[in-house]
Amino acid sequence: MRDFAGFRFLTVTMASAKQDSATHNITCLLRQWDCASKEKRRQFLEDFIKQYRNCTGPDLESEFAQMASLFLARICVWIKLTYMSGTCLTEQLQAIHVFLSASNSYNYLLEFMEHGGVLCLQEVCISSDAKEVDKRWALKVLSCVANAGTHYKEIMCECYGIRAVAECMAKSKSEETQEAARDLLEILAEGNPRFSDQVYKGLIGVLPCNSPKAQQLALQSIRVLQANRNTANRALIDRIVYLLESLHLEVQSAVIELVRVLMKFDIADDILLALITLLKPQHEIQLGKLFTEATSDHDDDDDNEISSHTNSGDEEGHSSRLSPAGSHNSYNNISEMKPTPVKSTKLTKLSTKQANIRDRHPSICKTEKMMKDKHTKHHSSDSKVDNQPLPVFVQQAAAAKCLHILSQDSPTISIKIIKMGAISNLLYAMGNLEFPDAQRQASLALEYLCKTYTLIDQVVNEAMGPVLHEEFIKNPDSYYLQMTPLQADVLVSNRVNFIGDEL
Repeated sequence: MRDFAGFRFLTVTMASAKQDSATHNITCLLRQWDCASKEKRRQFLEDFIKQYRNCTGPDLESEFAQMASLFLARICVWIKLTYMSGTCLTEQLQAIHVFLSASNSYNYLLEFMEHGGVLCLQEVCISSDAKEVDKRWALKVLSCVANAGTHYKEIMCECYGIRAVAECMAKSKSEETQEAARDLLEILAEGNPRFSDQVYKGLIGVLPCNSPKAQQLALQSIRVLQANRNTANRALIDRIVYLLESLHLEVQSAVIELVRVLMKFDIADDILLALITLLKPQHEIQLGKLFTEATSDHDDDDDNEISSHTNSGDEEGHSSRLSPAGSHNSYNNISEMKPTPVKSTKLTKLSTKQANIRDRHPSICKTEKMMKDKHTKHHSSDSKVDNQPLPVFVQQAAAAKCLHILSQDSPTISIKIIKMGAISNLLYAMGNLEFPDAQRQASLALEYLCKTYTLIDQVVNEAMGPVLHEEFIKNPDSYYLQMTPLQADVLVSNRVNFIGDEL
């Protein structure tokens, strides 16, 4: 018994001596820190990060002889003095993240909050001079604070944290930083009823920014938050219309997914009406310009051919160019619009009149053929500026695609779309020779409605004419490549006024 007591006394003595030694070492370390230069402190921080990256709170206390919070306090004071200049900022933020991400690190969190760390890091996030890597680490540290509980989320929000993080997300040039900002905003909204609406509005405020990645991330987060809300913010309607002109498919896809969620809320009808309106933009389709270009090219060809025939004295070549055989070959390359025994409508009469005009003037067939070739090549001879699609046409295509998906999602929505006058506007979009993608998306949307509702198919048949309608139903995703300006004019000038009362 006496030997056991002696062993216990020896163990306690050795532990006490070890503790005294650790305390002495840490005290010396802190003194060295206080007197060290900038580069020496940087080395201290790098060694600390490598050695204690995955340690728990108790492990850090044991290693630092219960004085780890003193080291954290020194880092917090230094970062307050130097964060605007960026001196060793990355290493300081990583070291703070080691402390706050450790399990059982509540004492470190209090130390950080008492030194005003949240305000400093929010300023880092919105500083134009801060490096992207520093912003990313600042957001990670703030995420550690937000994960500590609702109380700390509210403290951050009361310090205008939502605005700072949303601004960082919108203006950042790094996708990793934008993703970190998005994650933090979602954390601030979760389990924080006082400020969840402000986070929601903050994400809506990110949508007009110039970063496609930020727009995509904001749309995805809005969709997540919207599922837990009873109403939708009406500002989303204008934002959706604006984002549909984006040339980035990932942004358009995110918009469409959000619209699908919003169909369950009070702004659904307004969104549908806005989409249908986009199918017929105020910018008028320049079919007249297309006719002029084709006719000009045709006249130039005629002048060249006449000149060559005059020099050679061969008049038969010139006559064969306008012969019925040559006209028939060109005529076969386009869709004929012959009079058919369908209901007598203005559109059917217009198709018949156009066919008679072409019979009397075979040169129109050649003009149409040249226009068809130009359309198939997507205006490859145009200048680089002209190759950039107009935003209204991009919106037109995206709106048609969105309506197509919404129609497939719900029969109720498809009937709403029809009653709002979508049929006429889809036909208009199908005639847009200036932007083939708008033609394709509108064709696919209208083709689905035609297959779903027989009455719609009859209306479309009368509007198009039977020949064009047959090609449309047979190849809805490619027939538009062979569309002529005459056929496009029939679609653009349609007067369909079907509101679906019979459905």
